[in-house]
Amino acid sequence: MKVLVLKTNGSKATTSVSTFTDLQALVGGLVECAGRSNGQYILVNEEGLIHRLPVNPHVPHLVGNVVLAPEGWDELPYGS
Repeated sequence: MKVLVLKTNGSKATTSVSTFTDLQALVGGLVECAGRSNGQYILVNEEGLIHRLPVNPHVPHLVGNVVLAPEGWDELPYGS
């Protein structure tokens, strides 16, 4: 599955994920769906505020890396 990662350093990257564990690595922890935009799910680190992650310049009301994923992201298998 292709996802778009909006990084806190201001860069963007399209990458492939095949497991839920891959998504956890991209957000740096527990995955939380913060909403939807243009048919994509907005995924963030659930504990981003607790860990005082930096504000995301692409989405200033969110912190940490943000992943935009298509439908089906929540059905990915866990990886090892």
